[in-house]
Amino acid sequence: MLPITDLNQAGPLPEFLQERWITDILWMRGDLEFLLWPQQMPIWNQLQNLPVSAELFVCLCARQYGKSTMGVVYALSEAIKNRDCCILIMGPDTKQTRDIVNSKMRFLLRTAPVGLIKQMKAENRWHVYHDLNPKSLDYTEIIIGGMNENSSSQRGKTVHKILVEEIVDVKEDDFLTSMRSDLGPALTHSKDGKIIYLTTLPKYPAHPFITEVIPLARLKSAIAVFDIHSNKALSPEQFQKCMDLAGGEDSQDWKREYLCEIIRDRRLVCLPDYNQTSIQPFTLPIDSYLHVTIDWGGVRDKTCAVLHTYDYNHATDLFWDERVFEPNTPTSKIVAQCRDMEAAHHITSRFIDGPHQLVGVDLLQEHQYHARLPQKSDWEASLNTLNSRFKLNKVLIHPRCKFLTVSADSGILNKQRTDFERTEALGHMDGVAAMMYGVRMRDTTCPYGAHTVQSENYINIGQIAAKSQHSIAPGINAPKRFGRFAS
Repeated sequence: MLPITDLNQAGPLPEFLQERWITDILWMRGDLEFLLWPQQMPIWNQLQNLPVSAELFVCLCARQYGKSTMGVVYALSEAIKNRDCCILIMGPDTKQTRDIVNSKMRFLLRTAPVGLIKQMKAENRWHVYHDLNPKSLDYTEIIIGGMNENSSSQRGKTVHKILVEEIVDVKEDDFLTSMRSDLGPALTHSKDGKIIYLTTLPKYPAHPFITEVIPLARLKSAIAVFDIHSNKALSPEQFQKCMDLAGGEDSQDWKREYLCEIIRDRRLVCLPDYNQTSIQPFTLPIDSYLHVTIDWGGVRDKTCAVLHTYDYNHATDLFWDERVFEPNTPTSKIVAQCRDMEAAHHITSRFIDGPHQLVGVDLLQEHQYHARLPQKSDWEASLNTLNSRFKLNKVLIHPRCKFLTVSADSGILNKQRTDFERTEALGHMDGVAAMMYGVRMRDTTCPYGAHTVQSENYINIGQIAAKSQHSIAPGINAPKRFGRFAS
């Protein structure tokens, strides 16, 4: 190290004072790489060279990488380099994020010049005084917040950067509200505003972070993945310990949190044995009993209506079409669109999970829409039955049924696993509920008459529409019916 001469003395400064002097200079310039570990430097270099055109940057980072510490260092660096603005550090929960960030702040600031950074009385705010003057109005603030509350209350000055930590624990609705309504618009007037995600992946693949944010980041070439294999600081013993604590190399936690793979968490999703092979085009059987099952949401939840049948020859549940409505949709609109879905078919029966007054009186008298209440004696058994149908590859969902597809893939339970969770995208898992009641109530008896050849052939929707009502061979006794419904 070259000697640094103190202008007030005749000789060079002692080495420890030289180190202190250099450290102060680095802090005042915001060049804080010296605070990082070697394995964090590749991520730091990515952050320092973000594409100008990208308004976001996604860093998928394995556990044990020190990403929370690096996020705080980056926030400090940006706050020092940019005057009179605001840096947000966001996590799933305000208290949890504050506790993590504040402890790392206090540790890192042990080497900072006195008066540069100060924690305010509000424990979620830190001020950076570039001129070491705590009375100056020209300061930058670092604000700590959570997506579990109104993020707009956390905004102060013009937001320059937003760091988002651990999406894995953020509920879908909280994430959407924060990103679309609060945090995203806060960057409008920032010259180089960016949202930076330093996180592991969510537990289910239809989370908007996976379906919306990651694809956008890829289009902008603004994504980096650092799995545990990239962490050269871990010894083989530490690597093995991480794997063992996560449940082994085949466990979901290991693949998601250490290998950064998109995984469906079997403990969380409604239908853990669903897989994408269930989504494929098919044609309806020549003879079958067609049903409409509706999970009626009313003013609070979505309403999902599905047209489905049971393929007797292949013992398979077929979900042919769907109609989905937002909460508080008028009954007249729901009935009209359901009739449109049914128009080309002969419907054997309808089942509606809704209030008795609605099903037994309102729909019948005002809309002449006949339906029955489904059996609901054992919610868990009904859900398990639907899941077992997927496990046995005995369910097909036509690709046109996009809501059912996403619901089957990403429908989730509450933490107690006693009911469906509510989300903005999937409602009260109304698509799963409609399939669940549909499978429970559908007619599995043989649809063929005594002299009807059981055909392996199928016909498409155009052929069905051309046939008159239900296809039954001449001379064969049809099931007894009341109106449009089988008795």
